[in-house]
Amino acid sequence: MKDLRFIVLLCLFASALPAITAAQTSPANSAPAPTSAAPALAQPSVGESPQDTILEYSPPPASSKTTGLNAYVTGFGASKRVVVWDNTIAKATVPETLFVFGHEMGHYVLHHIPKEIAIDAIILLFLLYLGYRLSRAMLAQWGQQWGIRDLRDWASLPALMFVITVLAFLATPVFNAVSRHFEHEADRYGLEVIHGIVPNPNQVAAHYFQKSGEKNLADPDPSEFAKIWFFDHPTRKERVHFVARYNPWSKGEETRYVK
Repeated sequence: MKDLRFIVLLCLFASALPAITAAQTSPANSAPAPTSAAPALAQPSVGESPQDTILEYSPPPASSKTTGLNAYVTGFGASKRVVVWDNTIAKATVPETLFVFGHEMGHYVLHHIPKEIAIDAIILLFLLYLGYRLSRAMLAQWGQQWGIRDLRDWASLPALMFVITVLAFLATPVFNAVSRHFEHEADRYGLEVIHGIVPNPNQVAAHYFQKSGEKNLADPDPSEFAKIWFFDHPTRKERVHFVARYNPWSKGEETRYVK
């Protein structure tokens, strides 16, 4: 069990490094200014009028670093927020920006972040245990030849990192599949929440994905292998096809999320 605790602590430290780096390099001097964008979408999503909490953060603009279009939901507790890049606001139409905002609101309303963290944690625990067993088996077979006493020996670190790297590589399709599922459901939520607010929502969403794909230089039709191993979002082809055809209202069917 001491060996297993050593592996867990090592992996927790390694996984915390990106978060520490991001916290140190994130801008802290952004000056918020109220904006009137998207209150009609947030009202049914969070159950309150968000006029005073929808803010536009100016410095530093994403356009100073990239020409791509993007948005994301981030933060924890009271700092949880949706961030829409200035590139997106400048290059997308207002209806397209509302769809993007609705997509990100979907991540918030549907609790995708805690759900994905929980699922990933379960997968990681399984991988840690599997890595522990494989590392012990490797050292039992070749440890004496390599001059390694046991897993608590710092000399075991290269072997341990090798096992973890291989397992992480093999588990990549699983993590990507989980992420793609949540992104797909956020697309569904985005369409449902702008219905009745944005004219022709299917056309608006499809056009945005085509436009952002061109601006972001996304592969329009990757192979199935590339999608499984490298894509944590549905492909552009899949997203355009879905948003163009998703229309439960015309069939008299119930929507899944926004009633």
